[in-house]
Amino acid sequence: MDYKEQTISGKEWQRCVRVVIENPYGGTPSINFVEEKALSIDGGITTNLCGNLTTSFDPTATFPAYDENGELIREITHAEVYGLLNALYMELARVRDEQEAVNQPEE
Repeated sequence: MDYKEQTISGKEWQRCVRVVIENPYGGTPSINFVEEKALSIDGGITTNLCGNLTTSFDPTATFPAYDENGELIREITHAEVYGLLNALYMELARVRDEQEAVNQPEE
């Protein structure tokens, strides 16, 4: 028996903790989901990295998109996700650049 060993109850689940997208110029984009296991015991949560899931961009590949209640919204393509992420980047970069222009000291 280990020191202070106890039988406990809790909940364990696996989740994505980080997403890394590689978008090389002239190359095939890829996405890497870094996964962790979470353990909830006695009101506290501990997490540990447990793996990676990586795939290359395939513009015609489809997958089911679900809402937060687990209801199917529709099938979506990698190309649609890529387009949305590109649009998000372009908008965030535009806002950043506008803020930098406003904060430039006058000469």
